[in-house]
Amino acid sequence: MFSTPIANFTVTFNAPEYCMLALFGLSMMIAISSGNVLKGAILGVAGILLSCVGLDPILGIKRFTFGSIDLMGGISFIPVMIGMFGIGEVLFQMYSRRRADEAAEMEARKVNLKLGRVFPTGKEARSLIGPTAIAAVEGTIIGAIPAAGGDIASIISWGNGKKMSKHPEEYGNGSVEGLAITSTANNAVIGGAMTTMMTLGIPGDSVTAILIGSLTMYGMQPGLKMFTENANFTAKIMILMLLANVVFLIFGLATAKISAKVLNVTQPTVWTAVCLLCVVGSYALNNSFFDVLVMFVAALMGFLFKVCDFPTGPFVLGLLLGNMLESNFRRALVMSHGSLLTFVNRPVSCVLLALIVLTFMWPVVKAIIQKKKAAQGAAKA
Repeated sequence: MFSTPIANFTVTFNAPEYCMLALFGLSMMIAISSGNVLKGAILGVAGILLSCVGLDPILGIKRFTFGSIDLMGGISFIPVMIGMFGIGEVLFQMYSRRRADEAAEMEARKVNLKLGRVFPTGKEARSLIGPTAIAAVEGTIIGAIPAAGGDIASIISWGNGKKMSKHPEEYGNGSVEGLAITSTANNAVIGGAMTTMMTLGIPGDSVTAILIGSLTMYGMQPGLKMFTENANFTAKIMILMLLANVVFLIFGLATAKISAKVLNVTQPTVWTAVCLLCVVGSYALNNSFFDVLVMFVAALMGFLFKVCDFPTGPFVLGLLLGNMLESNFRRALVMSHGSLLTFVNRPVSCVLLALIVLTFMWPVVKAIIQKKKAAQGAAKA
């Protein structure tokens, strides 16, 4: 419903708007970096710097290639994502593993996996219509926000659902309503994220980040061209999304009990399977061992980031949006003969710049408000 109007609006966009849009997408990820804006900003800048490897987008000269042909095309962000979120997570789980806790968890799983019915009762289904409808709207809107993702949507919807629920005490203790709300919000994110990706070229989450990379590989540019030159392909994407949800529903219900038994698999088995899939996936991307090497380096970095409590999202997003940010920033300066006022003189870029400033300032303002409330509470006590 909203993709075509937004795509038509982007006709007015030029280099300053796309530059601010890329920076806004990066600022959103940094702002939600586990409450630590500084760490998010550091990794976001690091990702942007890494995106500079390869050929200059304006002049076409080599940068930071060190004579390597593999680096001339830049560093592909998909192997980086596979490494950080795949093997990097495996390494962290191995690092933090406790055999005693794992044995107790396996025993608890065997008890919990004695599943009964899969479908909710009629009474439960009727009671879930309202909360899940609200969660669907919330998830779609949050998904449209650059870099928010399913986890943010699930957390926000779960919190709002608990506030509005008639039985808030059940939340966190196996509440069917809480599970339904978070699952709905998580699934609804895809629609909003796809809208942002296809119209603005900004990934809403990690899934659309991979998709935008795939579209670029096939010469498709997200934006108005997706709805004019590639209108048939865009329509197919929308229809396939609808069909995929139907297939997922049928397959999920049919295999619910069987799929749950996968939880009985030991952690080392899961780790081995994940590592094999990561290696195969990285190599299959371009049939290149260099991508596998990049993936392993990214895995080590992802492990270190998790150990030191650094958010990985801003780094990946910086790598993805860095080229868009740099090339449009430089084009904007060329168009304005070196004047930075071009980012303020144009209405859309000015609004985006104001939003970026507010995004970075909000955590600081929020911390000040919380300190004042805590001081007032202590004074009253």
